[in-house]
Amino acid sequence: TNFTISVGGKKREVHVPQQPQKQAQQKNQNQEKKPLKVVKPAGQPRLRKFVGTCTSLHVPSENGRTIHLMEDPNNDKGIEPDPTSVESEWPKTLCKVKALDACIQNPHPAEVRTVDTLIKATRHLYEEPVLGLCHGFLDFNAVFMFICDRTQAIIKDFEEQREWGLSESPQWLQGIISCLERLIRLRIHTNYWACGEDGALVGHCDEPLSLQANQDQCMSNFQSLRPLYNCKGKHSNVVFEHQPEMFGYYALCKIVYGLAKPKSWEATVRETDKWLMGLDESLQQTEPIQFSIKVLKCIQRGDCETFWNLFKGPASYLQECILHSFLPKIRLVRLKTMQKTEKEDTHLSTLYTKLNFEEIEIEEGTALQFLEAAGVVIRQDGDGLQWVKWAETQLKAYNHQQLGKFRVTDLPFIDDKRCLGLPGIITPGYQ
Repeated sequence: TNFTISVGGKKREVHVPQQPQKQAQQKNQNQEKKPLKVVKPAGQPRLRKFVGTCTSLHVPSENGRTIHLMEDPNNDKGIEPDPTSVESEWPKTLCKVKALDACIQNPHPAEVRTVDTLIKATRHLYEEPVLGLCHGFLDFNAVFMFICDRTQAIIKDFEEQREWGLSESPQWLQGIISCLERLIRLRIHTNYWACGEDGALVGHCDEPLSLQANQDQCMSNFQSLRPLYNCKGKHSNVVFEHQPEMFGYYALCKIVYGLAKPKSWEATVRETDKWLMGLDESLQQTEPIQFSIKVLKCIQRGDCETFWNLFKGPASYLQECILHSFLPKIRLVRLKTMQKTEKEDTHLSTLYTKLNFEEIEIEEGTALQFLEAAGVVIRQDGDGLQWVKWAETQLKAYNHQQLGKFRVTDLPFIDDKRCLGLPGIITPGYQ
């Protein structure tokens, strides 16, 4: 700082240096006041709606949307360096890459990720090559969790569009419904494929998948999907092609996944029956709803034979994936019926046949483990034959944690119906 003082009648100018701390503060203030200038490529528009999406979704005109900004203090005009020049000709400063959209003042998420972009992102997730990774060659858990996480983010973006006032659009309605339908199919498939005792999937995985958490999330997705079908009155030209399929899955999942809560399971069955009977007649006559009604009646009557005929007969692949979790329950019902009707001991191999155990279940020991956990007493005679002693047997009440784990994957009659790859299962009509 300069001061003018008078010494002996003469004026003198004295320079008093500032303290280093004050100098640094003054320098920072000068830098803050200095605005950053951004030079946009000539003729480049603001591409808001492609921010935050996969690079494969970018249009060719967006390739130049990133620019270089130099941190050279002398480069106050924001001059962009020539990418073709050699590195030694560039100023020896850091070069950062910033998006052109950084100059936009707080764009709304609905403006950034449009309905069309979200539909493209959903299609990208559930088709090759992303969904094609779920074939056991890689860590299925990691791929599955990634797809579920990205799908939930897309669904949240769709809900942002609702706040933006775009929920009246037929494209928005079809987009969010298709997204939820695909996620539900993936969860149903995964719950069958990951039915091991520890919840681990085929292949290498660091963390076992929680089957109960997957079932809970599946039911939560159903709860989000069902009200959307009621919006059809606003859009007479919108066709919900897969509504009967989803409603059929919902009824089966509610019954089967409800086994985890044994105290309220019977009430859940009655509630599901009432819900099915309350559907529109046009929906009730569809094949998926009729199948769910027949299964429900079998469960209520304890008709094991008809249940197995439906399970191995007209059931689709995903319907079998759901009912596969119900096998321990229906087998226990059959055991209780046999205990009341059988007057003589039963050979073990005969019991396996009557309970519809597959060869793979017998070879892996899952069938025997289930019978022992259910309380069946098995004795071996002098000839080495094994017999079920009904008089000594005391069957236990169904406990989903104890008996529900005795299931195996790769059942032949289920895998035979999986004639399509996973993308074709998740997205009907996929080519």
